[in-house]
Amino acid sequence: MKKNIFKLFSAMVVSATVLTGCIEEVFPEDSTATSEQIGASATALEAAVSGMPSQMVQGYLVYGSQTHETDLGYPSLMLAQSELLGDVVDTDYGYDWWWPFNASLQMYDNGYYSYLPYFTLYKFVKSANDVISVVDVTDPTITDEIRGLGSISHAFRAFSYYTLMVLFEPVENIYTDCSKVLGLTVPIVTEETTNDIAKSNPRATHEEMVNFILSDLDKAEIVWSLIYLLARIFPTWL
Repeated sequence: MKKNIFKLFSAMVVSATVLTGCIEEVFPEDSTATSEQIGASATALEAAVSGMPSQMVQGYLVYGSQTHETDLGYPSLMLAQSELLGDVVDTDYGYDWWWPFNASLQMYDNGYYSYLPYFTLYKFVKSANDVISVVDVTDPTITDEIRGLGSISHAFRAFSYYTLMVLFEPVENIYTDCSKVLGLTVPIVTEETTNDIAKSNPRATHEEMVNFILSDLDKAEIVWSLIYLLARIFPTWL
């Protein structure tokens, strides 16, 4: 791609981690913040963005309880991809929760090892959408700080959809007939997607997904305005 998604994502993680130290209150009091709550509070906006890298390593993210040991956020996806690509030589399946990825077992359409990565990544998308819905990074009237937070969210969403595309776009092979879904990725859910739209939201084509990711990365490039914010927080760094 024309944009370096991993560089932008790294900037997002570093910046969000720095912002965590700026939060002076806990928000929200329960486990979920609505977009209205986020938009009504600058502190909530910072908390929401700072929570993104924390969410990536949250244990039992999807189920909220110890349902399965592979429910470990993004580290689980890293292990799954290592198994899928044969980087792990598994000789004792009894101690490896990710061995079905290695052996290509239980990977059917409604199987646990198929839908856990799907749900994990769409939780990341939801967190990004909640911030993007209240921050228009193209609005010239907002502050650099708010614009930077919105840009981080676009980077996070682009990264999530890139990973979804890598994991769920079928490729032609000699084992499975996927001719009916070739060239299709996953549904695109944005901050504007309503429940009614979500009920009949088809899988995006490869081209549509790439264009969407690049559009998010264009907005995420504004993340470099965070230099202004970092200079304010740590003036001796720059």
